[in-house]
Formats: sequence, structure tokens, C-alpha cells
Amino acid sequence: MKKQRHLRAYETDLRLARHAFFTGDLEGYDAWLDSIPARNDLTESQADELDEFAEVLAVVRPYAEAETDLHRLPATALDSLGTWAENCNEPGFLARVLLLGNGREVMPDCGGGSARPAQTLANQQPKKPAAIRIYPNPTTGRFFVELPEGSAPVRVLLHTPDGRTVFDQLLTATSLLDGSALRPGLYFCRIMDASGLRLSTKFIISR
Repeated sequence: MKKQRHLRAYETDLRLARHAFFTGDLEGYDAWLDSIPARNDLTESQADELDEFAEVLAVVRPYAEAETDLHRLPATALDSLGTWAENCNEPGFLARVLLLGNGREVMPDCGGGSARPAQTLANQQPKKPAAIRIYPNPTTGRFFVELPEGSAPVRVLLHTPDGRTVFDQLLTATSLLDGSALRPGLYFCRIMDASGLRLSTKFIISR
């Protein structure tokens, strides 16, 4: 039980650091990042993951500081993100999300095989999202994400039209989520698992 609490604390700190970065609070991000080793007795793999996490965000930080749309990153930055996108960990997931927002998709085989190389979405067949449902849409705030039985854990992300991530939650089963703290308006919902994008749709909160 103690080990589980320790793991959750580390994951929570990592999520808070990521949230600070993508909401533009770069000073808060730096503070969280610096405090994580002191707040958690990191394993060697966690320390390596934290280093990679910082390296991924270092690639896009100049654009975040310049308030550049992170969905319009230059090819050099995207190529650098591809270095981590094949990894089946938090830095890999983060790199894949950033690449996906720029029209590239990487689908790693987290069962032990090698990843498919990054491709342009325009050259791929669209994915069928029928296996996962999100409803009601529009919603007044609370909404369900329905996962098929036996589904792998997924991450639910809501982005504003300018690319800011305002909601990020990991799910392991069908759940009722609470977005009532979000402002009414249009959002873009992406639901991803370790293999890549499972659902991408417009999402409306209306009150």
C-alpha cells in the first residue's frame, strides 16, 4: 500500500508540472519540476522518466514562451519530439500528443515490438471511434466516457481551440467525469491509449 501511495504521489506531481506548463505558468512548472526529486524517493526508472519529461518540454518551451500555437511547431521540433514518441511512458505519451496536434501520429507497440514511424495523418485512413463513446454532447458539465469491456486505460484530454489543455484524466473503466469547472464553449476532445488516438471529436459545454 505504501508503494502505491508513493507511485500516485509521483504521478500527481508530474501531472501538476505538466498542467502548469501547458497553462502558461512556466515559473510554476519550474518549481514543480525542481521539487519532484525532493518530494519523492524516486526509483532509477522514475528519475530517468523525469529527465526525459523535462527534455520533451524543453523542445517546445521556446515556442510556449513566445506564445506560439503549439499546433504549429516547426519540423525541427517535431523531429526532436519523435525521439521520445516511441517510448511507452509519460514522456512518450506527451511527445505523441504534441506530434498528433501537428498532424503526425506515432503508434508504439508497447507489447515489446517496435513503433511504427511517424506519419502524416493525411496519408492514413481515419480511425473508427465507435468502440468508445462520449455523451451527452453538448453537456452542461458532467459527461460519460464509455469504454468497451476489457479496454486498456485511456487518457481523456480536452483542448481549447487555441491548443491549451484544460482537462486531462486517466480512465480504466466507463466513468462519469466532471467538467463543470470549465467555461461554456467549444473544446476538442481526444481520447488516447498506449497505442495512440482512439477518439477525436468536438465537444461542447453549454449552460
